[in-house]
Formats: sequence, structure tokens, C-alpha cells
Amino acid sequence: MNFNTEEVKVNAQLKGNEIHTVTFDGIEAADYKDGEFQVMKIKFSNENGTFTHTVFPLRDGDDKDTEGMYGKQPSNLIAMMTLLRHLGNAVSPQLVTLCNNKEVLNNLTWPQFRKKVIEAVADGVGKETKIKLLSRTRTDSNTGETVSEATFPSYFVSYTRDGRLYMRTSFIGNGIYFSDKELTRIKNSEKKPTSVSKENDILEDSSSTSDFDLDI
Repeated sequence: MNFNTEEVKVNAQLKGNEIHTVTFDGIEAADYKDGEFQVMKIKFSNENGTFTHTVFPLRDGDDKDTEGMYGKQPSNLIAMMTLLRHLGNAVSPQLVTLCNNKEVLNNLTWPQFRKKVIEAVADGVGKETKIKLLSRTRTDSNTGETVSEATFPSYFVSYTRDGRLYMRTSFIGNGIYFSDKELTRIKNSEKKPTSVSKENDILEDSSSTSDFDLDI
């Protein structure tokens, strides 16, 4: 028997604390736990590796703003729609059109919404853009070990003092850069790794889905 086989290469993940020039590979539907978690995976890649941002289904209450330490915080629904518009502005005009279509988005179920989003971004697949990734550490639920992973910036949408929504940072598209605050965070993280709690995740895992008016 000839044991001379080719090496199977591991698909590397793009590093955090860097800005990468990437190709947009589309949005993939993935279901876990017999369909209990119906997620959308936003995918990018280049010659150095891949990056996937997972959007979990909304749950009851995710269309409501919350009160935080620094005042009113936008709902998970607003954060998700802001993310999709941000992606659309970079690579997919059809996704922007969908996100702004009040009649189509009114009272969709999550599976219906996910299907429309995936269909809309077909015009952007294969386009080149840039993404800004930060590093964070978390505890692996299986091994208990601390692992580092790349992620989009958290808390990227906020309210001004007079109640207007605005994006605090851009992370998809040409012309993106690290803010002074982000550069300070990167510098500090290189000295001593710090963990990021779940409350820093704008879109958390969810065990239940609901119907929402996605017109925001």
C-alpha cells in the first residue's frame, strides 16, 4: 500500500486586530439542534484565511431598546439591521434595497427574512472589500481553555444625546480604519489578554424565535 498522500490543509482563520482585504462569499443558512437555531453566516475570505460572522435569530424582546450604564441602548433588531445595511453598502445594493423595503419586511417570520436576505446578497458574492476585525478572548465551553478569536467590533450603533441613531465605527468597506480608542484597546490587549463577557455581544445566541416588524 502506498501511504504517500497529500497533506490536508486546515482552513486558517483571519486574525483579529487587523484590517483585511477580502472577497465577500455570501450569506449561508445553517440550522442547529434540529432547526432550533436557524442562523445566518456572513462569510469572507482571502489567501490568508476566512472570517465568518454568525447572526442568530431574534427572540421576544429583541425589538426593544434597553437601558444601559450610559443610557438607552439600541435593540438587537436595530443592531442587526444596521449590520446588514452596512454590509449592503459595501457589496450588495440589492440588500440595501431589501432593508429599506417597508412593505416586504413587515411581519416576516425569521425563516422568511433569512431567505430574502440570502437571495438579496447574491449580487455581492465575489466582490472585493475590506473588513476590520478585533481580537477577543473567551472560554471554550468544551475544553474550558481560553481561546482568542477575531470578531467585528461590538456596540457599533448607538444613540446620540438627542436620540438619533449613528454608527460608532465602520468595519466593512473601503476606507475603514482603527479609531484611536480601538488602537488603545489593541495596544493594551497585547500587554495582557482580557476576556469579553457575553454582554459585549450585540447579537447573542437565542433559543427561541419570533415574528418581528423588520422595518426600522
